[in-house]
Amino acid sequence: PLQVTEAEVQPLPEDCYYVFQLRGLAVYDQQRGLLGTLSDVLHTGANDVYVVRGERYGEVLIPAIRDVVLEIDVAGGRVQVRLLPGLLPEEDADGAG
Repeated sequence: PLQVTEAEVQPLPEDCYYVFQLRGLAVYDQQRGLLGTLSDVLHTGANDVYVVRGERYGEVLIPAIRDVVLEIDVAGGRVQVRLLPGLLPEEDADGAG
């Protein structure tokens, strides 16, 4: 496979990221706190899907859409999301299940 250094990649438009920039970021939900670490990005026809793995919820698939992904802070190492109903096992928003 072709490989280049990070310094050699082409700059992307604002709010666009390379997968290598996203892997390893901590993902936080507004109400539930830390969901886990972004481990992969799935490319689907409609939108990308972030694969997040953590101890509390296991694997969570998060659609990479504006209504869900509120902020990506690569330098700060985190992604802020607002999960839509049904993306996690049924439980109250405060974590009491």
